[in-house]
Amino acid sequence: MLEQIVSGVVDTNYIMYSNKNIRERNVFESMAFSTRERSFNDGDVIIKSNAEVQRDYALNVLQTILSLSPIFDIVLPEVSIPISLGITASSVGISFDELINGDTYEERRSAIPGLATNAVLLGISFAIPFLISKAAENKLIINNLVGSDENILNKNNLADFLEKYNISESDIPENGSLVINLKNTNVPVRLVKLNDEEGEIVAIKGSTLSGIYYEVDTETGYEILSRRVFRTEYNEKIYWTRGGGLKGGQPFNFEGLDIPVYFIDKPYSELASSVELSFVNDDSPLLFPEMDSRLPKPTPELDIKYYSSNLSSFKEDTVILMRGTT
Repeated sequence: MLEQIVSGVVDTNYIMYSNKNIRERNVFESMAFSTRERSFNDGDVIIKSNAEVQRDYALNVLQTILSLSPIFDIVLPEVSIPISLGITASSVGISFDELINGDTYEERRSAIPGLATNAVLLGISFAIPFLISKAAENKLIINNLVGSDENILNKNNLADFLEKYNISESDIPENGSLVINLKNTNVPVRLVKLNDEEGEIVAIKGSTLSGIYYEVDTETGYEILSRRVFRTEYNEKIYWTRGGGLKGGQPFNFEGLDIPVYFIDKPYSELASSVELSFVNDDSPLLFPEMDSRLPKPTPELDIKYYSSNLSSFKEDTVILMRGTT
């Protein structure tokens, strides 16, 4: 064989060898060392069959297609969803085969995340249609637990509600409210007639001080924050409006109000030389230097405390007028 190689009869491409000069005196020791180094290098090489290579290639292709499936789900959902199910099922099978038949421990361990992810995706794919079919039933259950617009007092259920509580529409005053306790939760609510919606009857809860109320669920008494009702007192009457404002949004007449005036204002030109007017504004000395005696001075703190302490009570119609410069 060596003679054929030297003579050139045998093609050198069929034999992998390294043509090098050996400078060591012990030729056999040098050859043994080279052989041992080659065996170490060969130990790092993993020999795979064609089936294993095709399996890994197919798994990579399927994972790539699966990562692009959301785009096709939007464009062609009728076609993309069944194909995605098939790809996910195939990926589960290939990952399971790699987990069982992998050549090395690292290869078998690397198949676990892919197998778990694909199995979860496959389970969700089959669970989504079931959840959609149960959506209507779930909505009814949630509505019974937390309440919904179906339990708001309206024209469709008003007659049944009044009959349930032995109330007639005439029992609900036009200028006020009727307080009842809900039978299920014993929560007190008010029945009122809206002035800006032709006397529509609603059940509300809220604060008299703020004048803002909210419609309630007639089963639980929970306030529905998206449905507000406003309470307004005007000319010794109470108005209930849904859109806010006074008397359904009509202009308010301030001339008819009896407002106790504590600070009397006058134009600057009418001010006398003496100080007749003081303002509740601690910044006045900074904005108005002592250049003119007619300029306003801040009200002494003792006067403010005296006025506040002698005021009998603050009511809804109590108005304090103050003027400042800032």
